[in-house]
Amino acid sequence: MIEELLDAVLVDIGGTIVAENPPSTPVDSLVPQLLANVASDLVALSRSVRLGAATNTAVMTESDVRRLLALVDIDRFFEVVVTSHDVGAAKPDPAVLLVAKNRLGIVDPSRILYVGDLMTDCEAALAAGMEFAPITAAGLLISVENWARQKLGANQ
Repeated sequence: MIEELLDAVLVDIGGTIVAENPPSTPVDSLVPQLLANVASDLVALSRSVRLGAATNTAVMTESDVRRLLALVDIDRFFEVVVTSHDVGAAKPDPAVLLVAKNRLGIVDPSRILYVGDLMTDCEAALAAGMEFAPITAAGLLISVENWARQKLGANQ
């Protein structure tokens, strides 16, 4: 069902797939904590769509984020990881999402779903021409499946 509608799912990181750390936490002290069902959801989604991450961070580069995701063994799922620090613009500016789209080589942004936890995530996705789904307490896969059911229902 999902692969009929999408080529890729991009996710925000903090508050979407890992618990947020206090803003003043030094990068060397960050310890990622996966939110509910993230690892199994990424396994399931990776069977049908390409995956990437696009996140706001004032100080972390792609390699910093990948290192943290490796600590919880999920970096391998993300074909691309783009940070606002690397791009020089923070969401709601769509630049971080557009760079991720280009790195994936996807031409049609409407074939990408961005999943996030904040209004700025939604604003960035819409500005980039992408679809958006808010993360739910049930996890990433349920959020994507809920979006797909709603999309398919609206097209009938």
